[in-house]
Amino acid sequence: RPLVISAPAPRSLDLIFRPEALATFRERYDVREIDEGGLPNLPDDVLAIARYILGQPAIDDATLKRLASLRCVFNVEGNLMDNMPYARLFERGIHVVTTNPVFAQPVAELGLALALSLLRGIVDAHLNETGSERAEIFLDDFPSYCERFKLVKPKGLRVEDLLGKRGRSANELLLTTQ
Repeated sequence: RPLVISAPAPRSLDLIFRPEALATFRERYDVREIDEGGLPNLPDDVLAIARYILGQPAIDDATLKRLASLRCVFNVEGNLMDNMPYARLFERGIHVVTTNPVFAQPVAELGLALALSLLRGIVDAHLNETGSERAEIFLDDFPSYCERFKLVKPKGLRVEDLLGKRGRSANELLLTTQ
């Protein structure tokens, strides 16, 4: 069975796989679970036969040289941290794949929900109803928070498509903070 080094922190295998899929994964692969910083500490004979890495552990040049059979790093976070020598991975034909497409739709929906919440005064209503300290801080410093928000959406969709025919206009989503 091919060896998979599993270091998916901050996620866990239980969060990544459904129970039946995790059982199949463990049947088909020799899965070695390690802590986030444990990769360089694995014995040479283990690193030499590791075919896959599940996670985004730091990989320095010395550790990469010891990973003689590595074929793919499955980055389960999607953020491609600057903690491994990507150019050298690619030079060796080692693939780095990410889950970004899985997160695209939920992130777009959250961005749209935030914009609609602001337009409809949901945070104001929440503050009035609960006296929420976080809502008050947010509203008191809204211009600086607004600079942090970006509308993230799949490239193939227009804002109008996300809003639907009965929704507000795309221009209403352009929040100005001047």
